Amino acid sequence: MRHKYSDWRINAWGMSIGLLFALTPSAFAVTPASVSQDADVPWSSVVENPFDGKLVYDKHFTDNFAFVSSWSKLGIKATYTEYWSDVVGYRRSWKSRRVWRHDRYIDERYSDPEPIYEKRSRLRSPKALLFSAQGKIYTYTGGVMMSYLLL
Repeated sequence: MRHKYSDWRINAWGMSIGLLFALTPSAFAVTPASVSQDADVPWSSVVENPFDGKLVYDKHFTDNFAFVSSWSKLGIKATYTEYWSDVVGYRRSWKSRRVWRHDRYIDERYSDPEPIYEKRSRLRSPKALLFSAQGKIYTYTGGVMMSYLLL
């Protein structure tokens, strides 16, 4: 077993992240990410940050979630945002249709309730992250990354 720090820049590319969904809004084990999925930062490449030194920003998202993280020697920061829409009311929408009445077609107006949606989101940090580096699986709950990447 070598006790040499491996190049975290290469490992950051090869890491596969699994999110443990045991999330608690009041107590975070993993520090929340300092950027959002809309941030104007270089993603998936090594950048120099005046506070954290060299790090990699990463994001994964779909229509209903976004997972943003930053990886450095000082640790991993991660945030999970859920998105959904709730029906908060209805409005009257007027429509027309062509119907057959008394041996002919007529245009008929009718009202149709149309739902009003409100977009919502919930921002959380995971209690732990699972990731793989050089064939080993690690559970990260906070702290300095150097100890996770020793060979």
